[in-house]
Amino acid sequence: MNHFNLKPLLVLFCGGIMLASCQKESLESSVQIADDALLKQSDPKSNTFKGPQVEWGHGYARSWITLTHDDVPVEIGIEITGDAINTLGSHPDAIEDHHTTVLPLHQKAIAATAFEHIGINWNPGGHPPPGVFTVPHFDFHFYMISNEERMAIPTYAEDPTGFDNEPVGDYAPQQYFNPPFGGTAEPEMGSHWVPVNLGAFLPFTKIMIYGSYAGKVHFIEPMITLAYITANNSMNNVFPTPLAYPEPGYYPSAYNMWHDEKHDRYYVSLSNFIKFPLE
Repeated sequence: MNHFNLKPLLVLFCGGIMLASCQKESLESSVQIADDALLKQSDPKSNTFKGPQVEWGHGYARSWITLTHDDVPVEIGIEITGDAINTLGSHPDAIEDHHTTVLPLHQKAIAATAFEHIGINWNPGGHPPPGVFTVPHFDFHFYMISNEERMAIPTYAEDPTGFDNEPVGDYAPQQYFNPPFGGTAEPEMGSHWVPVNLGAFLPFTKIMIYGSYAGKVHFIEPMITLAYITANNSMNNVFPTPLAYPEPGYYPSAYNMWHDEKHDRYYVSLSNFIKFPLE
C-alpha cells in the first residue's frame, strides 16, 4: 500500500464518518465458526515447507507454509533475517521505496491455499494520509493471483472500471470499505480496503488490509511498523473475512507476528484457516 491518493480516505476519516466507531475494540470475524473449523497450530502432526531465500536488505527473506499430514494449511508466512530488519532504520535506501520484493511460494503452498506469491514493500517514510500511515512500515501482500497478473494491473486512470468493479455481497470483506474515486488504487497491486473503524487502529502500529481488482479480493495485507517489529512484539489478531470466496478452499482469519531471538528471525504469518464454502 504505497503512494496512492488517500485524500478521499482522509476526508472520510476527518469528517467523522469513521470516527463514530473509533473506540478501541478488537475486530472479530463476522463469520460464525465452529470450534473444530479452526485448525490447531499446536498439532504435532504437521510439516513445514520453505520457499527459496530472496536477498532483501542486508539479509534475506523467504516464504514458508505449515501443513497437516493431510496437506491442510495451518499457517503460511514470511521469515526475515535480523540482519535485514536491523539495517532498515539506519539505511532507508537499502531497499527502494515502493519496490515490491517477490517471495515465491513452495509448490505445497500453491497447491494447498489460494495464494500464489507474496510481495514485501518497505516504506521508509510511510505513505499518505499524513498522520495516519506516515511512519516507517512494511506492507506484506499475500497475493491470490500470479506475479504476472499482478504486474499487469494498470493505473486507475488507465482502467477505472477494473478498480471500481468491487466484490459485493458475501464476497466483499466484512467490516471493510474501499474509499471511492480510486483513492487507494495502486498499479501492480489493486484497490486497498481499510477497516470501517480505522480510528481504532491509531496510532498505527499494525493493521490488516484487503485488496481487490476486477470484482475479486486478490490479496490480504498485514501492515506493520518497523518500530513495532523491532520492539520484539508478538501478536495474534483475528480479522473479519468475507462470507464467501469465488473459489472453494482454505482461507485465513488471523495474522501473527513474533521474533525468534535465538536465531534472530522475524516472522509474519496468516493462520486460523477456514474451509469455504462454509458447511
